[in-house]
Amino acid sequence: MADLKTQINNRIQNFIKQGESILREIDTIKKTLKDPNVAFSDDTTTKIVGEVAGFLDLGIKRLSEKHTRAYLKSKRDEQRQLIETQLVNKTNYWIKELENYFCNISLQKPNLIKIENSKIILKKITRFYQFKKPETKLRNGISLLKELQFEDLIHNSAIEQVVSVDTSDYDLLKTLENKLRSCIEIQLSKKYPNWWIERIPGDVRGHAEERKTRNENLWPWSNTSDELICYVDFNDYIKIITRRDNWREVFIKIFNDKALITAKLKELDPIRNAIAHIRPLSSTDRMRLKLHTHDIISCIDQ
Repeated sequence: MADLKTQINNRIQNFIKQGESILREIDTIKKTLKDPNVAFSDDTTTKIVGEVAGFLDLGIKRLSEKHTRAYLKSKRDEQRQLIETQLVNKTNYWIKELENYFCNISLQKPNLIKIENSKIILKKITRFYQFKKPETKLRNGISLLKELQFEDLIHNSAIEQVVSVDTSDYDLLKTLENKLRSCIEIQLSKKYPNWWIERIPGDVRGHAEERKTRNENLWPWSNTSDELICYVDFNDYIKIITRRDNWREVFIKIFNDKALITAKLKELDPIRNAIAHIRPLSSTDRMRLKLHTHDIISCIDQ
């Protein structure tokens, strides 16, 4: 499986190099086309000289010079249009190659338990066609590829081999997360209508807002993605619950022991990451997940 990941990463590197190469080509051609002394082919030069000579023979020097400038401009415009068309075609072919490859690649997320998610990457790639300039398409494509280098990617043909996470683990974590989020929302909103601003630590709010801006929902099972609480993690829950005024006025009645709930949430954080990245749990982690989930939900439901 490590070999497959290496193959994917190598292919991404190759795509990046190809895109950067086309960008350099565009930059070089742009600089050349801006040069009024740009050289044309021998055939073009011969034709210009011949026509100019013909005009000189007639004694119409001024007209010949005007004709030469017009002819040069016409040929330069034709050359520019031809080159620009070739670059657009080359860029679109590069994007098409991305589509052909990434239609078989998925992000390793919990929904892989049921189906591949190639469409997530493909949707981003197809957006590049909306840009008019080839260099804009390329820069956006290269930026996406560099982001994908830091993602957990998997070939669709290997999903069945890798997805060994027990769906009961996923469902258990989903239940726990929804319970925690609802508990925080309901309990704080009872006392503080503007609870997100008044009772959520500033760094937690900031991180949640940044994640929402980047559309990085940490919890794929959350349906209400417009709610900022959907963009917090287990460490954020600790900060919210154990904040001095929140604990004293709200959560001490629910969880009783601050140190104990903190320890349980800390232990659940790496378990959550393992499940989210489709890594199998050890028997110890699975038992810990079941016990902590039961204890926390029991506290909330009492």
